[in-house]
Amino acid sequence: EEFVKYCAKQLKLKSLPKVIAIDDPEFSKKIETFGRYTNENNTIEIQVANRHILDVLRTLAHEMVHIKQYVYGETNEALTRWKGERIHDDIDYYDQPWEIEAYGMAVGLLKKFVNQEKNIED
Repeated sequence: EEFVKYCAKQLKLKSLPKVIAIDDPEFSKKIETFGRYTNENNTIEIQVANRHILDVLRTLAHEMVHIKQYVYGETNEALTRWKGERIHDDIDYYDQPWEIEAYGMAVGLLKKFVNQEKNIED
């Protein structure tokens, strides 16, 4: 919960999503990813089974970045637009601009959070 609040503050989100921790190792195989955000009910589902806490937090931050993208109109639910430009649906997953941003920002959010926590403990 503390990390969700941290990400929301950093991303300037006014409301917090509901986070559902999935303790089922088959979940990621079913949905072909470790986490997903559903805009309709502002919910993040994230697999926690058999994963290191830092990997879980990175996935959580990734999904929080997607929330920011929807809230600020940077992309649409159909994932056909990015910051006003049309994006073709044949683009590779890792070349999608919303994924490039989410992967990069997730690492940054996690590193800043961990460093902040270290400074508090010192």
